[in-house]
Amino acid sequence: MEKQYTFEWIIERFERAEKLNGLDNVVTKAFFTIIGQDDLGNSAPFYGYVDIPPPKADQFTAFESITPEQALEWVESCVDEDTITTITDRLIVQLNQDDMLQPSNKTVATPWSQTPQN
Repeated sequence: MEKQYTFEWIIERFERAEKLNGLDNVVTKAFFTIIGQDDLGNSAPFYGYVDIPPPKADQFTAFESITPEQALEWVESCVDEDTITTITDRLIVQLNQDDMLQPSNKTVATPWSQTPQN
């Protein structure tokens, strides 16, 4: 059976201009992470940023009103399909190289607190 992969986009933070084209607190750059995960629970991150084009006054969203969905839409509109394919391909390669994986940590009891097996 072939491995399955998922990719989650997370907007981490912004840079913003206090004033730009007569508008206040305008987002100018977005920093994001794409987490690739395989069906075994292994994950690998990609970190990036994009410059956000200045908005038109009639399409401006006040900083306090930006939603995660809107921010993601902005970022995705600034990244072309070829770049997205390159990023996801690179994450798949990382997920298939054991030494590149983020470890899947599990909470376990200390060795001295476990009941001995007879």
